[in-house]
Amino acid sequence: MRPQPPPSEVTVERGRAVVLRWADGHLTELPLPALRRRCPCVACHDARAGGGVPVAERLDVAGAELVGAYGLALAWTDGHGDGVYSWEVLRSWCVCATCDPAAGGGAEAPAPT
Repeated sequence: MRPQPPPSEVTVERGRAVVLRWADGHLTELPLPALRRRCPCVACHDARAGGGVPVAERLDVAGAELVGAYGLALAWTDGHGDGVYSWEVLRSWCVCATCDPAAGGGAEAPAPT
């Protein structure tokens, strides 16, 4: 995966999604439940291997912090906050009709790899 420059704008739409506008003008909307299930931290990686990351019915972002030129750290209302999502990964998870015509702009990020 080639390095992805940081987005020009990051918006957390509480209770719904993280929206990223990239320097090329592309817009990526990532639903909060999909982001939480795909948290890149070691504990969540292990949980996915064991059947999945439990996601609270009422999920929200408690805090968000830019991590240099690398990515975005999210703290969740379920008390979790260890994952840092790289810009490359966030851009690759876009499921808009342009990035993934088969998805047709669906609301769910692809399955973890």
